Amino acid sequence: SHAADAGKPTAKPALTASLTQPKSSMLTIKLAANGSVAAWQEASVGAEANGLRVAELHANVGDKVKRGQLLASFAAESVQADVALARAAVAEAQANAAEAAANADRARAVQGSGAISAQQVNQYLTQEQTGKARVASAQAQLDAQLLRLKNTQLLAPDSGIISARNASVGSVVGAGTEMFKLIRQGRLEWRGEVTSNEIGRISPGTAVLVTAPGGAQMKGKVRTLAPTVDATTRNGLVYVDLPNAEKGVANSFKPGMYARGEFELGSSGALTVPQSA
Repeated sequence: SHAADAGKPTAKPALTASLTQPKSSMLTIKLAANGSVAAWQEASVGAEANGLRVAELHANVGDKVKRGQLLASFAAESVQADVALARAAVAEAQANAAEAAANADRARAVQGSGAISAQQVNQYLTQEQTGKARVASAQAQLDAQLLRLKNTQLLAPDSGIISARNASVGSVVGAGTEMFKLIRQGRLEWRGEVTSNEIGRISPGTAVLVTAPGGAQMKGKVRTLAPTVDATTRNGLVYVDLPNAEKGVANSFKPGMYARGEFELGSSGALTVPQSA
């Protein structure tokens, strides 16, 4: 009867299961590591002339510059005056040398005739050699002043990106003072820290996916491995070249930041089932 049926508990539906066949596929073997992003090479651009005043700065932090581009210029008035003095000294030395050479030519013409003594002939010949030496000395001093004049223009030693500027207009700087830092060719690298037992699995040319803290990703390649392992941490460094990517991605990778990387060590065969299983 319906009344009797209503009193019985309702049977719960049984869980249904379906069979699926595992498939053979290739899985990528990955090795994760952390490390720092750094400049491939950072050039220090400094003043070569000593005691000159900075007249103008032509580059700022973040600027892309080309090899030979003017970065800074120094006040050149004092150097130009020194160049003028050196040119005058060369002219004077050349005039004296020409006179000494003429006297030596005349002495050689009458040498042995008895018109002048052998001692006098030697004196004229010596003066000729002295005149030539003084011309060479004056020319060397002029070359040194011309080099100082050239150094009043500070040029970029390579193409790249200005990462630091330590100079200010009006300051007087000494020779060797660092005025700019330059990331050569704008190239960055990632230096991954890998344990000593894992570093042997990595070789130059291995592909690496590097992820910045903001989530941006860049694919690089292993350039080289450090020849030593840190005695304290037992970790070794792996140097990964990062390509010069489009500006949006490149802005996410900056020297000094910490990033995560995955080394792609090849693939191996495995049986897989669908994700739903």
